[in-house]
Amino acid sequence: MGTTFLKIILYILSFFYSLGVKIKRLFTVSKKLEIKVISIGNITLGGAGKTPAVIVLAKELRDKGKKITVLSRGYRRQVSSIKYQVSGVVIVSDGKKILVTLEESGDEPYLLTKKLEGVPVIVGKDRYKTGLLAKEKFNSELVILDDGFQHWSLKRDLDIVCLDSLTSLEDEPSFPLGTRRESASALKRAHLILLTNVNLVNLEELERWYIYLRKICPQVPIVESIHQPLSLHLLSDNSLVVDSNFLQGERVVIFSSLANPYAFEKTVEKLGAEVVYRYNFPDHHWYQEKDLLFLSKRQELIVTTEKDEMKLKKFISPEFESLFARVYILEIELKIIRGKNIWEEKIKQVCG
Repeated sequence: MGTTFLKIILYILSFFYSLGVKIKRLFTVSKKLEIKVISIGNITLGGAGKTPAVIVLAKELRDKGKKITVLSRGYRRQVSSIKYQVSGVVIVSDGKKILVTLEESGDEPYLLTKKLEGVPVIVGKDRYKTGLLAKEKFNSELVILDDGFQHWSLKRDLDIVCLDSLTSLEDEPSFPLGTRRESASALKRAHLILLTNVNLVNLEELERWYIYLRKICPQVPIVESIHQPLSLHLLSDNSLVVDSNFLQGERVVIFSSLANPYAFEKTVEKLGAEVVYRYNFPDHHWYQEKDLLFLSKRQELIVTTEKDEMKLKKFISPEFESLFARVYILEIELKIIRGKNIWEEKIKQVCG
């Protein structure tokens, strides 16, 4: 009875959430920047591979000599930054150095600054305002919105939508009953769909995606990608790097604070490891000492992500020395394996 009642409440809330999203979009006025705007987003709550996609795109454009800036919301920042705040907008990096702390930027913007040398990163709720600052302060000719598909107040020149092959949109209800931010018909607005984790599903499941997307948005081209494991390094010593094959045949414990930890688990298993236990913390979780006490009881190798690595560094101490001697960070990179020419052509149309 209690479960049924809760589902009814969530269904009602989902209905009003969807209605609110439609009304908001209907009455939102979109502004246009004088510079080009590319958005990488999705239609679910996190976990589709947006940040790795932003990193790959930003590197490609940077290496071509484009002056770019990445704009992020900075979700679940712990504290406000004053020193590098301009009209409510925080400059996380000027492209040369990181200007604020992890807590002031949020985990994903901080990871972006670590991975994108030479690319400024700005955090702020109003992407139009952050875009203006990018042009004024860094003379940017293009900005990339990290998670911008629902940011209708800013016009985009290219909308890339990430969809995780491991999930299904067909039966996924709207928030809070499910994880959908918008109805699947919103995909018609996209200029390009980036299917991620295609190596973690079989051909039948992948074909089901194509059949579904042909019904919803037949005009939108599809590009396939994987999260390619590169290497592992010790949390306590970044210089100690081992090949990803290091996990072959090992019994491991994994933990992460991801919206979709299942993809991380499947990636570790694909490297030949046996996952004997998993700790799934909420997305953007800020670790506390008690979280590590649970981990310290395990004796196996422990594997986590680069996103989690940054939030664990402050705990490195003699007290947890034996634990951190067993914690490895898996470094991954998004790699387009089918449709690279489509990806390049779409970006060329925007950037020239």
